[in-house]
Amino acid sequence: MTSEIYKKIGRNSIYNLIRRLVAFPTGLVLPPVTIKYIGMEGYGIWVLIQTIITYTSVMDMGLSPAITKYTAEYEGCEDHLKTIRLFNTLFVIYVFLCFILFVVVFLCRGLIIDFFINPSKIPKETISFVLVASALVFCFNMVISVYSSFLNGLQRMDTTSKIGSILTITNCILSILFLCLGGGIRSLAIAGVISSFIAAIMYIRTSKKIAPYLVLNPFLFSFKTIKDVWSFSSYGAIGNMLCIAQFQSDKLIISYFLGVKNLAMYDVAHRLVFFIWGMCGSLITPVMPAIAHTHAKYGVEKSKEVFQTIFKYTALIV
Repeated sequence: MTSEIYKKIGRNSIYNLIRRLVAFPTGLVLPPVTIKYIGMEGYGIWVLIQTIITYTSVMDMGLSPAITKYTAEYEGCEDHLKTIRLFNTLFVIYVFLCFILFVVVFLCRGLIIDFFINPSKIPKETISFVLVASALVFCFNMVISVYSSFLNGLQRMDTTSKIGSILTITNCILSILFLCLGGGIRSLAIAGVISSFIAAIMYIRTSKKIAPYLVLNPFLFSFKTIKDVWSFSSYGAIGNMLCIAQFQSDKLIISYFLGVKNLAMYDVAHRLVFFIWGMCGSLITPVMPAIAHTHAKYGVEKSKEVFQTIFKYTALIV
């Protein structure tokens, strides 16, 4: 039993690392190509828009890790009814939150552009299109993340990592292709839209294949489920806000005081640091669902044993 848990954690960690290793070179290839076709200002504006959109992820309120944690726990008890109710409840919440977010961004796009971006060469109409399209992609991905979080809860990070790697490569190829065809900064947003649509299809089909019992039924929404997961998700919400403050505020500060061209140069250098941080995170991510599953199925003593063993090896690797 214990060896099976460690095998799952090891397998998921390896696939997470592979996903990071795939994303790193594509992340290094895309910036210089983008700069070549849309210039330093264009690339800086693109980075700034993605940073602004990232700040809206505080609306997640820690629900994504809650899906992973409680799915693993319910699966440990083989309670599929609770798993389905959890999935549909948080799916409805995400749709509601993302609808509000998109409407706010759409209505305030002019104010956002004037206050944060203030371009000199690229038309505001083009930036408005990219901002709205990026918000749409973010909201769509946020809703679909219910499926990826569900799969992570089943400790199938090997599957989500494979899908993530495929989509990273797809987005990179589409972005370069559209840039070469003269699409400008709009092409980056269009590539994101297409990639998100492909991601949705892959996650939905994979979830149905791995868990045939999973059904999408908004009428299974439950306020009791929200109450059950809130105590856990509230901690995730705090952690999410702190991470955003740590990893994104620097870009807003640089853009405000030094301009988007300097932000473009900073972002290229920042990718290496973020890659190293992500490599360490790849080792930690599989632990939470594994511990939740073990605790629900075998009790607290076995979960303590697994945690202590993982902690020793992780500390050694770090």
